[in-house]
Amino acid sequence: MKPTSRLAVLFVCVKNGGKSQMAAGLMRKLSSGSVHVEPIPGPVFERWETDEPTDRGIGGIDRMRFVRDDIARRVTDLMARI
Repeated sequence: MKPTSRLAVLFVCVKNGGKSQMAAGLMRKLSSGSVHVEPIPGPVFERWETDEPTDRGIGGIDRMRFVRDDIARRVTDLMARI
């Protein structure tokens, strides 16, 4: 059997605040398993300058919704381009 090749994506969070895990989960869901979300050799890097809502006094569930929606837009855009 010939091995199949599929795209792979690695999300990395600078502050380890959960954003990379959220992005990975959203990519897994959006791609329906067609994208492998794990480290691979020879990746292409794309840096996302994400907003931190707590810097503007937004906390709690409102912060999480803001972060989720921002990352969901970015993951959707990435999925459309790969």
